[in-house]
Parts: sequence; C-alpha cells; structure tokens
Amino acid sequence: MISTGAYRKRLPKPVRYRANSGFFARLAQCGLVGVLFGTGDVASLVFLYWTLWMSFELTMLVWSTTLLGAYLGAQSILYRLDYGIVHGATARDNERSPGVLAGRAERALRNLLETYAVFVALVLATELSGRSDSLTVWGIHLYFWARWVYLPLYIGGVPYMRSLVWCVSGLGLAFVFFGVVV
Repeated sequence: MISTGAYRKRLPKPVRYRANSGFFARLAQCGLVGVLFGTGDVASLVFLYWTLWMSFELTMLVWSTTLLGAYLGAQSILYRLDYGIVHGATARDNERSPGVLAGRAERALRNLLETYAVFVALVLATELSGRSDSLTVWGIHLYFWARWVYLPLYIGGVPYMRSLVWCVSGLGLAFVFFGVVV
C-alpha cells in the first residue's frame, strides 16, 4: 500500500510581515488607494501584486519575457536599419547577408533562444517541485542578469568578456538544475 503522505502537495511558505520593514509604507504609497489618489503608480501596484502572490521563480519567469523582448527588439531594429523598412515588409526571398550589427543581433537572439527553453523548464520544475532554495535563487539571478549584460557585449563585439558572461549564465542554469535535482 502506498502512503498518501508521499503525494501530499507542499504548501507555499507563509509570508512574514514585520511592522518596521517598510512594506506597509510601500503598500500605502503604491496600493490601489495610492493609484486612485495619485500618490502611486500602476507599475508599482502590479509589482506589489506579483511580490505578494507569486513566488520569486515565477516572478523572474514573467520578467524574463522583457529580456526576450529586448533581444527581439534589438534584432528587429538593427535588421530594419540594415535592410530598410520596405525590405522588412517583403517576403525576403532574395536576401543578402546581413551587415555586422544586424548579424550580431541575429546570432545573439539565436543564442538566447537556445538557452531560454532550458531556463523556462528549470524554473517551472523548481516551482512545481517546491524545491526553491538559495541555490535556485542565485542561479536564476545569475542567468537573468548575465543575459542582460550579454546582449550589448555581443552587439558591441567584445570578444572575451562576452564569452565569460555567457559562461556565467550557463553557471546560473547549472545552479538551478542542481538545486532542483539534489
């Protein structure tokens, strides 16, 4: 007979509030009342909602879409600057090789897409297994921020620093993997 305790879902950790933490002051500044009366802003209210109801992992997963948007935006803008807006609206059947910056932006985007699916899978595995710890948090931070640094380094053509930053993002993925598995 199988024990039902092994299949019990882990409940989220309770949020602890301290009276002097500044949380309530921030709530008063950017809460719904603050938005209605002009003392807060909608972005702060959304961020406050996420920090109250979403885990760190899911919050970073949502924010990673801005990272993907930055890579897509850089590639799209540099492509249109290189080829022109009219060419970007065509079927692009007979396309010449891209210029230096457009080619770098395209390769940077492809590089992100190679690791982004792994990042999403690891973050979801962390969330679903309930195995979030300092190792997974550090790993998610390392991957997220290293990928932000990687984009301008790649487009700028900085050779060795770019590779080092890529290794840091890979180390972040390894941290998350070992945090979930071990």
